Parts: sequence; structure tokens; C-alpha cells
Amino acid sequence: HFDGELGVDCGALTREWAKILCQQLLRPGRGLFRRTARGNRVVVLADQESELAHGESTEGIYCFLGRFIAFALWRGIRIDALFTPHVFRLMLDPNAKATHEDLREVDTKLHTNLQMMLTCDHETIEETFCMTFCIDTEFLGVRSTYDLIPGGSEIPVTGENVHHFVDLYVQHVLFRFNERAIKAFLSGFHSLIPPHKMPVFTPVELEAVLCGQPAVSEEDVEELRQASHCSLDDTGKPHIQVLWFWAIMRQLPVDLRSMVLQFVTGNERPPLTGFQNLEHPFTVQVGVHLRPTDLPEAHVCFNQLVLPPTETQQVLRDKLLVAVREGRE
Repeated sequence: HFDGELGVDCGALTREWAKILCQQLLRPGRGLFRRTARGNRVVVLADQESELAHGESTEGIYCFLGRFIAFALWRGIRIDALFTPHVFRLMLDPNAKATHEDLREVDTKLHTNLQMMLTCDHETIEETFCMTFCIDTEFLGVRSTYDLIPGGSEIPVTGENVHHFVDLYVQHVLFRFNERAIKAFLSGFHSLIPPHKMPVFTPVELEAVLCGQPAVSEEDVEELRQASHCSLDDTGKPHIQVLWFWAIMRQLPVDLRSMVLQFVTGNERPPLTGFQNLEHPFTVQVGVHLRPTDLPEAHVCFNQLVLPPTETQQVLRDKLLVAVREGRE
């Protein structure tokens, strides 16, 4: 994206670099993460899988990723690092344990099956499920059995120990099987931001600070409008194209609003602290150098959108979406 491109970095180039790097590191197929069943989060691959892809470099790559995430958090760069809730808790407390509810985001079917065991009549659990304290896995066609406790394959799951079994099972699925990768990631993250230096966030708040709010709602559009600056016409009122822009933003679906926000600010999610706290105020103006046939321009370093003097709102909408989509290529 940057070979042969010259630019003065007032923040926008760093944000774009961070966004692209994050997408590349977290994408499935890179050999580091996989998507959850719902597809909206990423899960650290088991150590066997990631080490097959990257060999001796595996832990170094995860350590670099942790440092990169800490850098983005420190610089206030919002990125699409949608980890599972357990990983966000580990970033705040390296000793945080995975819970049964964490499994819901990772493997809905397994979460449901374990929930059935927890809610089953304790007197019939052993004969109903015929489970022991072990986990069966398969990697490259080879099946393996891991004892959750010493001699676990010989210890049946009963009503008395089912909660202990589920807890151990979850710890292995969400932590033990990818322990080296997670520890390398956390060592990189905490090398820049030690745990005792982390603000008092909840995991949900940490995700919102790092990634931004999930979508651009109608309330967000109105907040952005109120916090914005705009150019004025000869009567001292906002240019008609500026008013059209806000009408267009209210009408657009959520995904296109996010694309417009990305086009102008370099981030597709609203900031946790609100648009009024942007480093440079969101500005919409009509460009005196633009012709009605030109596309809108964005100066991302300064959160500035420059509109052409189109004759109708529909033409402005069409040109805005062309510019936004082309800007993502």
C-alpha cells in the first residue's frame, strides 16, 4: 500500500499502517488465529497449529503482536483487534482464568454440550454422558487423548465432580492448548504497558478503547454533527452541500456510515470518549477548488471532508459513495 507513495504523516499514515498490519496479522490463514463460529472474533490457534505454520518464529511473532497492540492502545489508534473476552481479561490481569461463558464466543456447540452436563440430573450424569476427565483431540489426522488430571481417563464424570470437570475442560480449550502463544502475546503487550500501569478498565471497556464502539448509530451521527465544524455561505449559514451531507449520513445503512467515517478519520468506529474529543474536529466544507463533477476529498490527518459543489443531494450521495469505496481499494 505504501511503496512509491509519498506523504507527510500527521497521524493518518500511522493509523492506516496499523489498520493494515492488524488485518494481516489477525486474518485466518496467517497461521496465528482463527475466526469464532459467529465470525465476529478471533481465537489464538493451538500451539501445534501455529508452530507448524511458523516454526521457531512463532513465539516471537506473537510477542511482536502483543507489543503492536500495546502501541496502538498507547497511541490511541483504534484497530480491529476483536479478541475473545478472556484475552482482554488477560491483558488486564495475566492470572485471569477462562470461564464457561467465555466458551460461548469460541465454540457455541461445545458450550451448549457442557451446559447440558451442568444442568443434567446429577444422579444420572455418569450413565448419560459416559465421560471421563480427559479430552480427545485430532491434529493432522492423528487422534490424541489428554488427561485433565493425572489418571483422568480412568476417572468418570459424576454429579459430584461435573463442575470441576467443566472448569478443567474450559481451561484446556481456551488456555492450555495455546498457552505458549498466549504467554508470548502477553509478554509483548506487558513489555510496553505493565499490568500495574493499566487503567482501571473492565474487559468490555478495554475492548471499546482499543477497537471503538461497534457501529455508527443515528445517535452517533447526531453527536458527530454537533461536534463538527463546517464552511459557511455568503449569508453566514452552512453550505447546502454540508446540510445534504448530514441528511445523507442519517439515511445511510450502518456499514456505509462506517465507511464514510473511515474515509474521513481513518477509523471506522466511533471513539469511546465521543467525537468531541477527536484530536482535530470533524470538519465538512465545500471546496472552492472543486468542480461539481469532482469527487469529495478527505484530509485524514485533520478529519476534514471537502465536498464538491454538486447541484443535488442525490448526486452528492453518489459521488460520496464512489469516493469512499475507491478510498478502500
